[in-house]
Amino acid sequence: VCGVIGCASVVPPDVEFASARCQTVLDDNVEGLPTYDIAAILERTNPDGTPNTYTAYDMDAMRLAVSELNNGNDVAGHHFRVRVCDTRSFWYTGGGQATRDMANWLIDHEHVQAIISNASADTADIASVAVSKGVVVMALSSTAEALTYLADKDLVWRVSPSDVYQGAVLAQMITPTIAADATIAVIHVNSPY
Repeated sequence: VCGVIGCASVVPPDVEFASARCQTVLDDNVEGLPTYDIAAILERTNPDGTPNTYTAYDMDAMRLAVSELNNGNDVAGHHFRVRVCDTRSFWYTGGGQATRDMANWLIDHEHVQAIISNASADTADIASVAVSKGVVVMALSSTAEALTYLADKDLVWRVSPSDVYQGAVLAQMITPTIAADATIAVIHVNSPY
């Protein structure tokens, strides 16, 4: 179903759905060492099936990290394996159930110790499942202020600064360029994105 803001489809809340979306595994295929199993729930493709070029950079970074970590090394006798799931960018059409289904499947069936997320809405959806099960969530680019106030038992971490800090910096940057009698309009979208 396509509308003004994008395409969405009915998401079946079952194991087969999550399993089908989580086929990509980044691993060194070395036998004999136990692994730390991590997952990533990312928007690898757009709702129309085309590749999401932004997330391609995240995939390259994860491949490099897994390669570097596993290249003749181990961490506490373990190698790393990352299973990557594709949300098909449902976060911007309100498809949080798809993300929650994948998080549940990864934790309950794949027994991952951590989940990497990207968009703020996906991070909040993953946290709603992972925190109660004691699984760490690591957000790549989630900047929504609401994430600061999650009851997360210190299990949700992000590497990008909150929009609160970004907004303050932007205000400082533009203030010198605005005339004293200028009128400024501010648009605020009240959503995790």
